[in-house]
Amino acid sequence: MLNQGQIKTLRKRLGWNQKQMAKAIGIADPNTISHWETGFRTPMGVSERLLLLLEKLRGKSLHQVIKQLEKIGSEKSDA
Repeated sequence: MLNQGQIKTLRKRLGWNQKQMAKAIGIADPNTISHWETGFRTPMGVSERLLLLLEKLRGKSLHQVIKQLEKIGSEKSDA
C-alpha cells in the first residue's frame, strides 16, 4: 500500500493536479485525493489497486496511463 507521501509524490511525478488524478482513477470527488495525501483517509479496494498500477506506469505520459486504465475498464466490463 502507498502511504500519504507516496501518493502525493506519485501524483506530482505524473504531472497531475488532484482533479486530474481523481478523474484518471474514477474518483468523483477530487477532495478524496487530498484526504489520501493528508492521511485523513486511506485508499482501499479498487482505488488502492489503481494507485499501485499508476506507480508501475509512472514513467508513461498522462495519455498512455489513461489509455491503459480505459483498457482495463473495458476488459472488466467484458468479463
